[in-house]
Amino acid sequence: MNNEAKIQAAKEVFESNPSIHEVHVTNDGQCFLTPGSATNHEKEVSGKRILDAEDRPLMVTRTEACEPQPKKLSKAEQKEADEAAKLAEQEAAAEAEKLANQKLVDDAEAEKLAKQKEADDVAKSETQKNEASDENKVKSKTK
Repeated sequence: MNNEAKIQAAKEVFESNPSIHEVHVTNDGQCFLTPGSATNHEKEVSGKRILDAEDRPLMVTRTEACEPQPKKLSKAEQKEADEAAKLAEQEAAAEAEKLANQKLVDDAEAEKLAKQKEADDVAKSETQKNEASDENKVKSKTK
């Protein structure tokens, strides 16, 4: 029995026993709660005192059996996915650089506007000072 068939056998156990979280499946499709019980069953069925690696029971968790597993990609699909990821990374880097450059332009513009406002404030202050001085001159001449 291959591993996919063992996982299917475990899934059936999990579906009918919600409190069980792992089982040990033997080559004949029997499910056990403990590894010792599964190993003993396998030894009895096979007639071997020591089990080879391929004869040992497979431990299957509820997650493995009942939750969808990610699809294995073919080499071509993996290559395509890698290329798409690389392209997305390059596009993200280009966008980040564009935003950084835009920030530099915005910062320079903000600095220019701040200097212009400062110059305008100085000019306004000078104008007000001159107007006040002119008013004082007019008042002193009228006296």
